[in-house]
Amino acid sequence: MKLIKKVLGALMCLVFMVSATGCSSVTNGKRIVRVATMQSETHPEYLGLLKFKEYVEKELGDKYEVQIFPNEILGAAQKAIELTQTGAIDFTIVGTANLETFASVYEIFSMPYLFTSEDAYHEVMNDTDYMNKIFSSTDEQGFRALTWYNAGTRNFYAKKEIDSPDDMKGLKIRVQQSPASVAMCQAFGAAASPMSFGEVYTAIQQGVIDGAENNELALTSNKHGEVAKYFSYNKHQMIPDLLIGNLSFLNGLSKEERKVFYKAAELSNEEECKQWDVQVKEAKKVAQEQMGVKFIDVDVLAFQKKVKGVQESILKDNAQAKPIYDHIQKVNKNTKARMVNNMEKLRNTINTILGWACVFVFAVMVVVGTYQIVVRYFFNNPSTVSEELLTYSFTWMALLSTALVFGKRDHMRMGFLADKVTGQKRKYWKSVLNY
Repeated sequence: MKLIKKVLGALMCLVFMVSATGCSSVTNGKRIVRVATMQSETHPEYLGLLKFKEYVEKELGDKYEVQIFPNEILGAAQKAIELTQTGAIDFTIVGTANLETFASVYEIFSMPYLFTSEDAYHEVMNDTDYMNKIFSSTDEQGFRALTWYNAGTRNFYAKKEIDSPDDMKGLKIRVQQSPASVAMCQAFGAAASPMSFGEVYTAIQQGVIDGAENNELALTSNKHGEVAKYFSYNKHQMIPDLLIGNLSFLNGLSKEERKVFYKAAELSNEEECKQWDVQVKEAKKVAQEQMGVKFIDVDVLAFQKKVKGVQESILKDNAQAKPIYDHIQKVNKNTKARMVNNMEKLRNTINTILGWACVFVFAVMVVVGTYQIVVRYFFNNPSTVSEELLTYSFTWMALLSTALVFGKRDHMRMGFLADKVTGQKRKYWKSVLNY
């Protein structure tokens, strides 16, 4: 089956390259727009491309027909890029690691632990003005990126459990064809084995490699969970996939047509990101319940320390990486600050609610306690209901006030006497009461 697929792909590539040397392919008076992806028909990227196709054909259906080719039908990533360069393919989706040989600026995205959070990652990638400067870096190569797709956080999965960097020593791990990814793997003590993504399943199954690194969807969409039962959340990279387009095709579009294609790319990004969040949750559930995959939370800091030298090496050897790195670090810092600020606001809101709850419960206790005293001593008719209510109120008062004090990072004390004391006596009381 695999051989048939490769032969079919080779034949289609040959046809497309031949057609690219002449006139553009036209069917029923429409220009055929070919789009390649390495992923299956259920993958978020493919679903994003369906949105791309839908919008282009809705707006320009009288001129263009979009055809999508999944599952590496037109070849692996590097081959697909070359076909996009020549115009045999109009668009293809590839990871930034595959673009490093065409523009060294893309190496920065292979740097381990570049982003400190997914929020920072999304903020950088959604900054259209900034990313367009990077996207145009391959113009001389004959293609340009239009948008990005979320490929999640990359983690290690293997036949054996990986709890720490020490567990990786001697393992053969598939990585993307990026010098940074190879260096990262070696820093962990493993042997890096770059290969096409489509070959990973068989390689793990036959023992050629011990594992790979990717997101959760690789376990289900590509069935890797059948041969690799341990998935470790070390979160070493966040590498986006990009939709790249043949520059001659893009430049040949009218102003209005160009707007349509870029809008279609934007809509495909939105759809892909939405589908990604949904499918990652589903993939994890399926991998656990149906494939028996064990998900492991590890000490991320231990992995970070091992690759510090890799980060420094990239910044030293790649002059184009440094300004992008500085920009991303600024975003990381601002994102963290916002997160801390939001948590502080949330904490203050909770403390306010707890404070008013304590006031309310205390007021109830005063009213109920007064009522109990009056009916007991003045009317000689004690109330059992008020007794129980007072007990419950006291319990809730203790719980709520404890939570309030903890939230304010304070401690309980009875300082109404000590607060009135001044001078040396106050110091004495502070030491005795420990406040």
